[in-house]
Amino acid sequence: MTFMPTSAGGRWALGITYRGTAYKGWQSQPGGDTVQDHLERALSTFADARVNTLCAGRTDAGVHALNQVVHFDAPVEREAFSWVRGTNSHLPRDIAVQWSRPVADDFHARYQARGRRYRYVLLHSPVRPSLEAGLVGWVFEPLASSLAVHADYVLAINKKALQYLPAGADVTALTYTQLKDWGAAITKATNKRLLGFPAGPKIGC
Repeated sequence: MTFMPTSAGGRWALGITYRGTAYKGWQSQPGGDTVQDHLERALSTFADARVNTLCAGRTDAGVHALNQVVHFDAPVEREAFSWVRGTNSHLPRDIAVQWSRPVADDFHARYQARGRRYRYVLLHSPVRPSLEAGLVGWVFEPLASSLAVHADYVLAINKKALQYLPAGADVTALTYTQLKDWGAAITKATNKRLLGFPAGPKIGC
């Protein structure tokens, strides 16, 4: 999608924080249950006009974010604090705009991002988490061996699935969940057992 400044409101950048447990990732989907869908509805309601957004990087279903940068072209003029408080008044409690600032017309949240940081938090405990539920992965087996098995599992998926890839396809950006879904789809379409190994280790509750 190409973003062109279209109004006196100018281009704005927002910092978004959210708990992704209840959502199907960042990117908009037909069902409307993604973070982008909720944010765009809130912005559009506050501005009383359609607002489209573009973020620095997408997240998968259930993934949380701290200060994910988004940009949009404002159809109306508002103060910086108004974009924060006004938008937040129309957002669910687990999504919030942290800050807003005007940016140049050629600013692009994705292409001008200077970095992205990902943090994976594992709770090593004999019992499942309660207060941390939804915020951490849970490992009850010996940590080193559990992670090693998990890594071998993902590697096996890659090796077995490569033979079904179209020429030149790149799987380096596929997530663990996408790989499993891809294998299941191929298995169903070809009536062959692509994933000929047992289920992965128990990492998570």
